[in-house]
Amino acid sequence: MKSIIYDVDGTLWDSTALIAENWRKISSSRNYPFEHITADALRGEFGKLLPDIGRSLFPMLPEDEMLKLITDCCDSDNAWLFENRQPLYEGVEEVITAVHNAGLKQIIVSNCTGGYIETLIAIHHLEDRIDGHICATDTGFGKCDNIRIACERYQLDDPVYVGDTLGDYTATKGAGLPFVFASYGFGCVPSPDYIIQKPEDILTLAGIRNN
Repeated sequence: MKSIIYDVDGTLWDSTALIAENWRKISSSRNYPFEHITADALRGEFGKLLPDIGRSLFPMLPEDEMLKLITDCCDSDNAWLFENRQPLYEGVEEVITAVHNAGLKQIIVSNCTGGYIETLIAIHHLEDRIDGHICATDTGFGKCDNIRIACERYQLDDPVYVGDTLGDYTATKGAGLPFVFASYGFGCVPSPDYIIQKPEDILTLAGIRNN
């Protein structure tokens, strides 16, 4: 591998507890059901496109109400995460620094809404080490297409995708890339090309560090 594309949730950080707290607050203030919005519930939803998350969490709401609620929740997430300084997984920043210093490009591609990736980058001052990012809001496409777009836009050489769910795996294989399964994340993948048990294992796969 000569370049790396990262997923966000379950791969670089786990923001589900903070986001669940924010979504419960907003839902409660509008008299919508909120008790079922927990970190565990969100771990099973993250990685999907936003309307699909909304339908899963708020099936009792008409489509227009659901879309407004889930959109408003997401629109307020970035400030909430920044205010509470959502941490990265242990070792992630060190990995990103080492990969950058080794001269490999690093891109983030996620099904999140606009501003979410930028918030992660800003909180942890990664602007000089992450070479680009694409989310579903940027293009209107899902992850498979956005992985393809990232490869072309950033002229990635021999890229891999690092993610943690079956959806990540399916999108990656659809885009024709090798998939690195972050087994410490949210999901299960039956037949990944590579498995990492912790973020630092990326350095071994990339040939930056010996076992």
